[in-house]
Amino acid sequence: MGEKSLAREESFGTYLQNGRIMSGLFLHDLEAVLCVGKEVLKLLEEEDHRGLPEPVFVRGFVRHYAMEVGLDPDYAAFLYKESRKKWDAEAEEARRRILRRQRIRSWLRGGLFFVFLVFMMSWAGIWFAEFVSGEEEERDAVLMSVVASTPDFDASEIAEISGYRLEILGMESTSLKIIIDDQESRSFSVEPGDILEFDAEKAYNILIGSATGVRLRLNGKAMPLSGAVGQAVNLHLP
Repeated sequence: MGEKSLAREESFGTYLQNGRIMSGLFLHDLEAVLCVGKEVLKLLEEEDHRGLPEPVFVRGFVRHYAMEVGLDPDYAAFLYKESRKKWDAEAEEARRRILRRQRIRSWLRGGLFFVFLVFMMSWAGIWFAEFVSGEEEERDAVLMSVVASTPDFDASEIAEISGYRLEILGMESTSLKIIIDDQESRSFSVEPGDILEFDAEKAYNILIGSATGVRLRLNGKAMPLSGAVGQAVNLHLP
């Protein structure tokens, strides 16, 4: 039976909880051993992705939890990855539904306002044409003015989804320091197989301990790194 089939039969929270129960441990027992708060451990078992920290930290919690209760850490990490992927997809679909509703409301408001303006301008043009020659020219000018002054409702939505998604794949043990959008820097120890994901609106400043330690993708496009083993690399993306 493959991993995908197994993932459909159980979730990472249930997997960890069952392992803990079979080991005769309570959450406060693991809290002392793993140095992770009981609240976080409870969120793991309940699979509360909204309340959990970033995935890069949670994967480590899951692996250590699994090892402590005698479970397969790789399988536990796989179950977490599948659960997080499903949750992210549902969250993205909910966000898109909200944006679609906002777009429809914007179109309706804009359409009604546009119709009102056209009606008022047309009525004013007909009334004014009784006193001024060139009725058709004046009416066309009014309509063009209305069209030019109508806001582009799609422009704001493009701004809302703009930004950069950075994916980092660990190839060997190395250190990583990253600054996102001029926020405070964060440091990580990257191991082979680790996957880190970050979102930014403007830019990233990255210091990598070894040029061969990671691979990068920005918005799905591979970013080449030059340098030798152990050579530090400082990047500014994009």
